[in-house]
Amino acid sequence: MTLNVDTKDPIELAFRHLTRDHVDAALALIDRHGEDWVQHKTGRRRKATRYLNVQGRSYPLKATGYLAAQIAGNIDRTDGSPVNVERVITCFCKLGYEVT
Repeated sequence: MTLNVDTKDPIELAFRHLTRDHVDAALALIDRHGEDWVQHKTGRRRKATRYLNVQGRSYPLKATGYLAAQIAGNIDRTDGSPVNVERVITCFCKLGYEVT
């Protein structure tokens, strides 16, 4: 996968600066508000088929990634900015998370 280094897409830029703190904040929000809320907040509408596994809990992979990126980039809503699932998986794996 080749990434455009000159991207102006705020969600892609946010993914480049994602930290475990951003992901942990996203997980806390999902725990508090639920999966339906995160799907609405991130614009991810399809049922998850891949999951981020943290301390025995499974979180919808792409929606969790988008929410963490929104937190990292101080973005209110993504409205479908396209980031492929491989980008999300790579980011989470680099941060030490388990993806299934």
